[in-house]
Amino acid sequence: MSLLLRRPPSRKAYPGDVFYLHSHLLEGATKLSCSLGEGSMTALPIVET
Repeated sequence: MSLLLRRPPSRKAYPGDVFYLHSHLLEGATKLSCSLGEGSMTALPIVET
């Protein structure tokens, strides 16, 4: 994500808008069916701590 934002990967490279971008990407990866009330997610979030 830091490469997409063109910032060096460090602790300061992760402002609050990065977490907004993560949630926006996950929302875009979902496909909802209004008629069935179901949906699927085609992204697999992975977190390294």
